[in-house]
Amino acid sequence: MNEAFLKVYIQNVTNDKVMTLKIMSILFPNVLEYKFQKCDVGHFFGNSYYNCPYCNVPEPEQSVVDVVSDYKNDKKSEIEESLDYLRNKETKTKKDRESIQMLEAVLKNFV
Repeated sequence: MNEAFLKVYIQNVTNDKVMTLKIMSILFPNVLEYKFQKCDVGHFFGNSYYNCPYCNVPEPEQSVVDVVSDYKNDKKSEIEESLDYLRNKETKTKKDRESIQMLEAVLKNFV
C-alpha cells in the first residue's frame, strides 16, 4: 500500500492529525516527518504533544455559567428575531398566527 494513501486512510479513520502521526511513526520509524509536527507559527515539536509547547498561547477559558448565559441570550435573540419576522409578514396564515402566540408565550416564560 502506498505510504501517502495509508496516511490519508488513517487520518480519515482517526479524525485526529496527532494520532495519525503517531501511528505513522510506528509504521515507518525511519521517516522524520512522522516524528515531529509543525504548528501554524512554524515551530517543530514531538508527536507526544497536541498543542505546540513553544507558542505559549493560552486557550480561552470560559466558565460553565458564561456558556449557559451565552446560550440563553442567543436563543432568546433567535426567538425574538423569529417573532419579528412572523409579525412583519404581509399575509399571515393560521399556522403563522399560532406560531406567533407560541413564541410570545415562550418569551414570557424565558428565564
